[in-house]
Order: sequence, then structure tokens, then C-alpha cells
Amino acid sequence: MAKVIVTGDQELIAKLEAFYQMNELTRAYKDCGDTGKRVAAALAPVSSGRLRESVRSSLRGTQKVVIQAGTRSFPYAPIVHYGQYKSYQNQPFLTNARAILDNSYVEIRFDREMSNTMKIVGL
Repeated sequence: MAKVIVTGDQELIAKLEAFYQMNELTRAYKDCGDTGKRVAAALAPVSSGRLRESVRSSLRGTQKVVIQAGTRSFPYAPIVHYGQYKSYQNQPFLTNARAILDNSYVEIRFDREMSNTMKIVGL
């Protein structure tokens, strides 16, 4: 019967732990959120400009970005986005922004940060 000896497993575990501790991916999430906010704001229909100004992004935990529009004092963003009121035609600026980013920017940004982080920790 053959024996298998694994060497370097402690080194690999240390590198993986270092990879986990890196903040580059958190920065990537924040960067993608900021970019998504700019794209959604650019796509938002403008009457008074309040809708465009209400677009914001926030990090939820370490692996989720939320982009929202509207506020309690300015609640008509869903009406504009979904067209759910009388004669309003839907203008899905948030969904369109996500579609634009899903197909290009987000994947490239995360691939770059994963590669950089792996180089830094020696993986």
C-alpha cells in the first residue's frame, strides 16, 4: 500500500487565513456600490432632480451592496421605477443600472481584486 505525505499544509492554511483577512474585497464591494449609484443616478428620470439626488448605495455585511432611491419624505421612487400608479409609465432605472453593471464592470472588478489579494498572500 502506498503512503501519501502532504507537506506545506500549515503554510497553505496560513495563506488562506491571510486571504480571508484582506480588505480588498470589501473595497471592491464599496467601489461597485459607488459605481452602481452613479449609473442608477444617471439613468433616473429627471423632473425636479430630487429622485436622482436620492439614489444611494450602502454595504450590508461584508458581501452585499444595496442601491436604493427615494426616502420617507420623498417616497415616489417605486412609483417611477415600477409604474404602479394610475397613468405612470414604469422607468426601471435601478434595474437597468444593475443590468449594465452585471454584464461588465462588477465581474472585472472582482476578478482584479481576487488576483491582487492572492498575489499579496502568496497563493
